[in-house]
Amino acid sequence: MLFLSPDFELPRLGEGVDALRQRVREFLAEAVHAGRFTPCCNSWTEGFSADFSRRLGAMGWIGHHWPREYGGQGGSPFETLTINEE
Repeated sequence: MLFLSPDFELPRLGEGVDALRQRVREFLAEAVHAGRFTPCCNSWTEGFSADFSRRLGAMGWIGHHWPREYGGQGGSPFETLTINEE
């Protein structure tokens, strides 16, 4: 069992990751509110939206972990995981 102690706390990933998570959540909430994004459980296979993908790219969240010289943001693995989780 992973959580043997009720006092177990997940490690903090840093304020940068927390701030990124908040920006992604705000972006998604605004997109849902405006009708530009509808969450679905199978979005990898059936929920593709070219317009939404362009918006993600404009935010720098597609290929976020790629090196800057290749068009990415040079983001950390935790930042990329955070974007994907949200």
